[in-house]
Amino acid sequence: MQNKVVIRLFAVAFALAALYELSFSFVAQQVEQKALESVGGDATRLNAALDSLANQEVYNLGITSFTYKEVKEKEMNLGLDLRGGMNVILEVSVRDVLIGLSANPNDPLFVDALATADAEQATSGASYVELFIKALDSKRGARGWGDPTLFGTKDMSDRLGFNATDDDIKAAIRSDVEASVQNVYTVLKARIDQFGVVQPNLQRLGNTGRILVELPGVKDPARVQRLLQSTARLEFWRADYGAAWMQFMVDANERLRAVVPDPAATKAASATKANPKAIDLPSAVDANEVSKPESTDVAATDSSALKHNPLLNIFQLNVDPQTFTPLEGPIIGFALPKDTATINGYLNSDVVKSLIPGDKRYVRFAWTRPDAKAGITFLIALQGNRTMEPELDGGVIVDARREFDQGNNPIVTMSMNGYGAQIWQRITAEESAKNPKGHVAVVLDNLVYSYPRVINEISGGRTQIEGGFSLDEATDLANVLKAGKLPVPARVIQADVVGPSLGKEAISSSINSFIFAFLVVFAYMIFYYAGAGVAANIALLVNMFFIFGILDAISAVLTLPGMAGIVLTIGMAVDANVLIFDRIREELDSGKDVRTAIADGFSASRGAILDANATTLLTAIILFMVGTGPIKGFATTLIIGILSSLFTAIFVTRLYIEWRLKVKGTMSFATKTTKDWFNNTKFDFLKTRALAYIVSGSFIAVSIVALFTKGLSYGVDFEGGRTYQVRFDQPVEVSQVSSALAKEFVDEDGKSYAPIVKTLGTADQVTITTNYLVSETGPAVEEALRAELYRGVKGFYVNPPAEDVFNEPGAKGLGVVAFRQVGPTVADDIANSAIWAILFSLLGIFMYLLVRFNRWQYSLGAVVALMHDVVVVLGAFALFDGILPFSMEVDQAFIAAILTVIGYSINDTVVVFDRIREYLADHKGARADKGVINYALNSTLSRTFNTSWTTIIVLLVIFIFGGEVLRGFIFAILMGIVVGTYSSLFIASPILYDATPKDDKTK
Repeated sequence: MQNKVVIRLFAVAFALAALYELSFSFVAQQVEQKALESVGGDATRLNAALDSLANQEVYNLGITSFTYKEVKEKEMNLGLDLRGGMNVILEVSVRDVLIGLSANPNDPLFVDALATADAEQATSGASYVELFIKALDSKRGARGWGDPTLFGTKDMSDRLGFNATDDDIKAAIRSDVEASVQNVYTVLKARIDQFGVVQPNLQRLGNTGRILVELPGVKDPARVQRLLQSTARLEFWRADYGAAWMQFMVDANERLRAVVPDPAATKAASATKANPKAIDLPSAVDANEVSKPESTDVAATDSSALKHNPLLNIFQLNVDPQTFTPLEGPIIGFALPKDTATINGYLNSDVVKSLIPGDKRYVRFAWTRPDAKAGITFLIALQGNRTMEPELDGGVIVDARREFDQGNNPIVTMSMNGYGAQIWQRITAEESAKNPKGHVAVVLDNLVYSYPRVINEISGGRTQIEGGFSLDEATDLANVLKAGKLPVPARVIQADVVGPSLGKEAISSSINSFIFAFLVVFAYMIFYYAGAGVAANIALLVNMFFIFGILDAISAVLTLPGMAGIVLTIGMAVDANVLIFDRIREELDSGKDVRTAIADGFSASRGAILDANATTLLTAIILFMVGTGPIKGFATTLIIGILSSLFTAIFVTRLYIEWRLKVKGTMSFATKTTKDWFNNTKFDFLKTRALAYIVSGSFIAVSIVALFTKGLSYGVDFEGGRTYQVRFDQPVEVSQVSSALAKEFVDEDGKSYAPIVKTLGTADQVTITTNYLVSETGPAVEEALRAELYRGVKGFYVNPPAEDVFNEPGAKGLGVVAFRQVGPTVADDIANSAIWAILFSLLGIFMYLLVRFNRWQYSLGAVVALMHDVVVVLGAFALFDGILPFSMEVDQAFIAAILTVIGYSINDTVVVFDRIREYLADHKGARADKGVINYALNSTLSRTFNTSWTTIIVLLVIFIFGGEVLRGFIFAILMGIVVGTYSSLFIASPILYDATPKDDKTK
């Protein structure tokens, strides 16, 4: 093997990198285990113990070290289905943005264009704003976009001028919509920071106006949904001097010492708890950049004399660390984000509010967005009034944008309408006249985004805001200001909630199936290939190590389908080694010595390995491109597994075998029991093709009849609706549960919606699927549905849980342990993407084989076999739904299973085709007749058996031990593997033979 040293170095470097990435997960587990032991195993006190470790060094590598917070950020990301939590897709209501921008929302033309965009959104992949623009252009006739009843508003004229063209107005609308979506994203990110969850994920989904929010381990999903969907409000408030509140905070701390208990159990933790670092701010606080001096003393308080400081132990006053004199500016002090709720509780308590001076009784305390670098948030006192309404809100903003000053520093400029400009001039005149000059806070969603100092009076409403912004900070502030005038709601269109108890069960079942599958494959490889089996097992271990290391390095989220993809990779990873070992055995049988046979075996099998894995990889890539959420996680692990398997099988296995030859001088590739298995088999596969066609035709006919008569059971992914997974404390009858809920699920017109209730595993657990109120969303709708669900199923419990426990089950897990919601628009998108995924997979495979084998007959044989496999699996799901004791719904996971079957089946077929091509290349003038095709099928029979057998065994292990949620998914793959193995032997090659003209059966 050439470049052996380079490959060794690469493998070692790769292993070290994977070890480095995975070490963070190990350290995090060790720290959490020690923390749990330190609190006597009390899970309720564990979070507080871990919070105290957030900024402490827990991992030292010599050249660098990491705090617990940094370690947690780098550990393996577990999906919601493995540790509980919620996954929500919110859609910004672009429709409402357009209504807010229009001059007359009731204009018939405007209303008609909205209705057209609404209708087309269900089937089109274009964004809503583009559909609206297209609809309005097609209907408006001679009316321009600047028509006074369309978008010819005063704000638009102030912004673009009276002579703005239609294209100018359309560009402005697109810009406002984009700013609105980005603003919602910014607000959501700030809100999520307040939830205190570890490893949250927030991302925009292309240009769809949709935002994905993943919150692992969140404790109150209902509250989170309410907060995520509430509309933010932009406000401008005068900010008071921070120095004016220093003594108040000290007095508040003193008053709290008398009323807040100092439990003995928390004294030790309080003594070691790290306070926020003091911040060295300039006298005029305009910058967002912060630095950390060495002092950690509690300012303005003799902390050595006062051990119990309820407020000042978690809140640092904004003072000079040497002189303890207050710094200029609006900042009172700062704290860690996790402590703000406690501080708010103190400040809102009667005992503290009574200390507020009479002339400041309308004060409103607000926190800034957490500083990304320092990990702290600042407290500012806003000057309120009797009505507690701001003097200005976002409605006066005409435009805002990020620009650069003469020094090329990012700044933000904004302009206001006439009404806002008048008030703004008065505010800036009063604040700039103060000594020191005053500040105005820009508040969105109760968070202060900026607090610029007012340098001078501003007339005309055009303002320049400087603040030492980074590029991203200036962009965020511009978006906040620009979109602040529009009330932009975001509604939940898809939601998944997994309870913590279900997540723990999923981890347990996944680990069990993972270990068992490993052991089964290990034992079989050694049984069949002897010493070579040890090499394959070592390669498999390295492969798994690389897969987890890569997943960790790219911050991929490991989900339950992702675990299934990894465990499935165990079965498929042996395929390359099986191809190599079987080829080496053929070379040995031909009389070659061991070293020559090994070299020739690796060389001869390389083409088949690359072709087989390329087709499977193609399917996995398509699945990654069109899939979402957990399905994308499945595709990610499959892609990484395929690439890693290629490297370990071709190179790591070779390195071990050559080392073994060097040490022992020989290497065995079969045991006494298996050395003659599949040798010289001469089964006439083509002779049985007529019978195979009849059998397959019968299966397809039965499948088609089942599909058209009984049909498939579509999940909410394709139909839209809600699915609740509910656990009871006794077995229940599904028909009775459905009847009881039908009495509760009744709309305003008196129509009853009987849900589909199915047993999931044992009779004490069911899934309840309903399209009741499918098009309605919002916190009020969800709370009403949960209340109706509880009333409907309460009577089926021996000891009914309280309603709040039912909706948020704890360790016992009785109640709603999982929830999924998909809106009708998303369901259409999922259905369309699923269809395209399958079609693109088939087309991609057809074209790849056409290029590689240069004959359309090869492509035809492979694609016909694949279509045969897909139809039979679909028919089985239609036929056995409701008969087999597990869910057989067609959802995104099922589509992943179908694409996996396609990838696996083509893998098998390509290996046979590659052997045919090799034979024809070695025998010039030979024809692809019965003898050649039967030879190819028989010579690869050992590989077909071993790969299929190991994969089927692995799938059976997952099916048995993988948990209820995976059973339908695994059943589809399991059946597909069986059918795919059959079709590669009895359908694909016979089709190739029959499609090739008798007088042209050549290469």
